[in-house]
Amino acid sequence: MQTFENVISANEYEKESLLNLVIVGVSPTGVELSSAFAEIRKNILPKDYPRIDFSRFRIILIEGTKNTLNIMSENARQASRIYIERMEVGLLMETIVSDYDGNVLTLKDGKKIVTKTVIWAAGVTGNKINGLPESYYAVSNRLKVNRLSKIEGSENIFALRDIALMEMPKFPEEHPQLANFAVNQAQNLAQNLKKIEQGENTKPFEYEH
Repeated sequence: MQTFENVISANEYEKESLLNLVIVGVSPTGVELSSAFAEIRKNILPKDYPRIDFSRFRIILIEGTKNTLNIMSENARQASRIYIERMEVGLLMETIVSDYDGNVLTLKDGKKIVTKTVIWAAGVTGNKINGLPESYYAVSNRLKVNRLSKIEGSENIFALRDIALMEMPKFPEEHPQLANFAVNQAQNLAQNLKKIEQGENTKPFEYEH
């Protein structure tokens, strides 16, 4: 809301940067946010700020791969792309962000976008923990865990969700980083810690949506 308040008194260069909203990553988060902003742009903002020309308000989605919703099915990819384009959201596919200084977003190919607002929705990278061997880590510094959420190679260290990498037959490329999965995994680990303490058989984790 403060951004749009600032548009009213901004000069032309500042207006462009304020009216360019960039979302990096066409993940479920990126699709949801861009669509919500597109609806607000169409139905809400013109009524709240009649002095602003919202035809200039650009919502730009940037994705490093060639697909929207890359972790999901082909049907989901195609449907999401059609929906995003129908909402008049700009798509920059197979594009990598190399830098952002708070005013200018720089792409790997050298192109620049002036923008005051960048939302990162392209995933996370874990911080490494001093004392843990390099062999514990996988892609994006995630810790490799077994079906009990125990770090492979350790005796008593457990890791959950975004910091953990658990491969299963149903999810050979790992699970989606969603809250529902995190809750399921945490509940399974809590129950298994009780079983370990009581000397009972543990139950391997299985995700049920």
